[in-house]
Amino acid sequence: MTQLRPARPVPALLVLLLLVLAPASRADVVGWSDGAWNAARQGDAAAFDKALQALPAGDGTSLQGLRDAVAQRSRNLAEAAKARDEAIARHRQEIRDELAADKITRAMVAAANLKFLLEAAAWNQELQGPTLRDMEAKAEAVRARAEAEGDWLLAQEMLFRLRALREDTPDAVRFKQLDDQLDRMGRRVT
Repeated sequence: MTQLRPARPVPALLVLLLLVLAPASRADVVGWSDGAWNAARQGDAAAFDKALQALPAGDGTSLQGLRDAVAQRSRNLAEAAKARDEAIARHRQEIRDELAADKITRAMVAAANLKFLLEAAAWNQELQGPTLRDMEAKAEAVRARAEAEGDWLLAQEMLFRLRALREDTPDAVRFKQLDDQLDRMGRRVT
């Protein structure tokens, strides 16, 4: 399964936390509310999600409103995950289609879009796959040919796109090579 970026807590749910104080046991609600607020303030999505799954007992309308909001949030997160998975599949197919049509720039744009949808570890695995390795080899060939022909703008574009694919990856050496090449190319273009 594709690794997804963690969802951020929905601030509107935090507002509803204040509404649950009246109907349930005050000590239970205050402890729960403090824990949920602290998790949200610290950006601890896992602890916040755990708090939302362990709402205090009670049957007041405010607490039911919070339960409804939590259920809606769960539905929204599931829909967003489904849409993200569909977009990931669409961009992977787009990369393959554009490579088959020998449209390297469009394939690289699709790859950049794919990168934004994946967690870092998943993106690093994607880079090791045959499709992106093939794409990088083709982009490098286009860059070398453009440079040999004096088409500095195309060579610069390929370097820029290649570097963007390697940005924030563990392959710091390759990123540095591309960054240095891009700097040299930039001086030629200007």
